[in-house]
Amino acid sequence: MSTTQGWCARTGSGVMRLTTTGVIAWTSVALIVISQHPQCIEQFSWLWNYTGIFGLTAGVGLSEAQRRRERAQKARLEACVRDALTDPLTGLGNRRVLQSELDRTLHGPGERCWLMLIDIDNFKDVNDTHGHRAGDQVLQAVSQTLQSCARSTDVLSRFGGEEFAILARHSSFAGVLRHAGQIRERVAATRCRHDNAVLRVTCSIGFARARTPISAAALVEQADQALYLAKGAGRNRCAWHDGTATALVHASATLPRVQLEHRADNSEQPQPPSWNRSSEAVRLPFVSLQRSRCASSAGVS
Repeated sequence: MSTTQGWCARTGSGVMRLTTTGVIAWTSVALIVISQHPQCIEQFSWLWNYTGIFGLTAGVGLSEAQRRRERAQKARLEACVRDALTDPLTGLGNRRVLQSELDRTLHGPGERCWLMLIDIDNFKDVNDTHGHRAGDQVLQAVSQTLQSCARSTDVLSRFGGEEFAILARHSSFAGVLRHAGQIRERVAATRCRHDNAVLRVTCSIGFARARTPISAAALVEQADQALYLAKGAGRNRCAWHDGTATALVHASATLPRVQLEHRADNSEQPQPPSWNRSSEAVRLPFVSLQRSRCASSAGVS
């Protein structure tokens, strides 16, 4: 709250208290006079009329002032909640927003949701070479790019540092793969001008499907393991976690729409479409490049 708003609030509160005290005092005096001198009712009838009008007006004014005060308090409370859930640099939701949405999604009806963790590659080099102000500009530019890639049903947040998260609802593996490819390509095409330099960065993406039963912490851990694999394999790549292991995937925004076949165990391992099984000339829209057991590559930046 600004200084002017604080002064107005204190002044309004003081006036309201003073008016309330005056109305109570005047009513008390009038009752005492009437009880001691009943004949004064007729002699000072005009005074009692004015007193009644004043009391009614003051009551209406006090009621309206109280409503304004309650509205101001509600607005301040909403602003505090909004600030607590918003990252001040990028304007995106923070980790609390993601955690709340994960808890709601995982305990709600079964939706095909995917958690994508997006990490800016070699971000430390930007800070070390151009300074932290340049790093902040890169974060803001990337956040704007991610907003342009996010759909109305997605939950986009800043996960921490140079890492972002998207909780996306996709009905198929091909859908989330196309989405990840779009993000990776658009971030690579983003340009950030700092002083006389034009900065460009890439990103690595790890994603996992929200399965039931699974906790929010376990889902984040799976997506994080996939992200470590993508960064350890050279960065500017995408990887996914199928619940048991991680795999690098070739993600492109121009993937054709295909109908994936799922195995009876509901595994998310992509299967070749039926029209592709008998033709070697047609390439799959995604290729598994590497597969490894769930293991973190700690220290990869």
